[in-house]
Amino acid sequence: MIQARDEDGQGLSQEELKDNVLLMLFAGHETLTSAITSFCLLTAQHPEITARLRQEQQQWDTDSPLTLEGLREMTYLEQVLTEVMRLIPPVGGVFRSVLETCEFGGFGDDKVLQI
Repeated sequence: MIQARDEDGQGLSQEELKDNVLLMLFAGHETLTSAITSFCLLTAQHPEITARLRQEQQQWDTDSPLTLEGLREMTYLEQVLTEVMRLIPPVGGVFRSVLETCEFGGFGDDKVLQI
């Protein structure tokens, strides 16, 4: 960001740099804590999932440091984390509204498209 320039060659001011760094810091913190909280909530509500997660985790030696390769082998954990984020996304959806009346595939204002 320090080296970024707009089309006129202008960089960000100190204040803009500070604001952007704080935004990234808080955005990263909020999404991570939200995802971890959702994971804890959903695994607590589903003890059978927690049991399978524990079973997978017991395959690894706790005396050895955790590596990226070891994490890649935890396929059930990855599946659970993906499902948690699908069910309760850490970032809320963007709400949009239609600016003009339109029709797509035979569906218009008076019909609802269900996916």
